[in-house]
Amino acid sequence: GLTNPERLYLECAHVPYRQSFVEGALEIRFGLPVLSVHAGKPLKELNEEEFNSWSVSKLQAALRQLGVLHDGPSALEKSELVERLLRVVEAGALLEDEDEAGDPMLRFARRLNHHLPTV
Repeated sequence: GLTNPERLYLECAHVPYRQSFVEGALEIRFGLPVLSVHAGKPLKELNEEEFNSWSVSKLQAALRQLGVLHDGPSALEKSELVERLLRVVEAGALLEDEDEAGDPMLRFARRLNHHLPTV
């Protein structure tokens, strides 16, 4: 057998809830838990803050990966690239971070997190 097998962790970051008093009793209603999968430490959030830290060439490569930007020179400014990338990701596109591309467990975790809400 394996002495140190690769592992993924399913983590529940939080469970939203709402509490109210109904006829003198405290009623608590729980929402859907926020789950994530990772290989020991949470994956990077691919959000506006992260995208703003990327170089123009990395933003262009990500947009090309998603089929939004075509090969050739682009006259778009960095802020426009970030905005386009945010719109595509918020619309449900799976963006795989090139920093995670070399690790199969991180790639699998990113893909599983992307599809987890529909499972």
